[in-house]
Amino acid sequence: MFRIELLPAAHGDALWIEYGSQKSPHRIVIDGGPASTYERGLRQRILSLPKSDRRVDLFVVTHIDSDHIDGAIILLREARALGLTLGEVWFNAWDQIAPVGVPTFEPIQGEFLSALLDGAAMRNRWTTI
Repeated sequence: MFRIELLPAAHGDALWIEYGSQKSPHRIVIDGGPASTYERGLRQRILSLPKSDRRVDLFVVTHIDSDHIDGAIILLREARALGLTLGEVWFNAWDQIAPVGVPTFEPIQGEFLSALLDGAAMRNRWTTI
């Protein structure tokens, strides 16, 4: 089985991928869409899963534009309340990017997501390479 769902994300992106066994699929989520679509998109898709199966094996945040990262920030903030378990998270923040030239600052959304991932609950899930 291999399925890709394009979740409601207006002008952004939120992809839900399942593959493998239908009884126990592997799940990948790519981006969270903008904040305005999170409730009816990614959040509703997670809530559609049985409570005992609310897990995502890999969560990828491709870049810091708000139409990709805002829903991801909301998801990480409420993952525990949703009963969601995350396997790995792929997101390149300052600690994962080699310095090049003059230091710059990333938009505030990237800083928010980095802080959520650096918390004790997520630290061992955040890919460091």
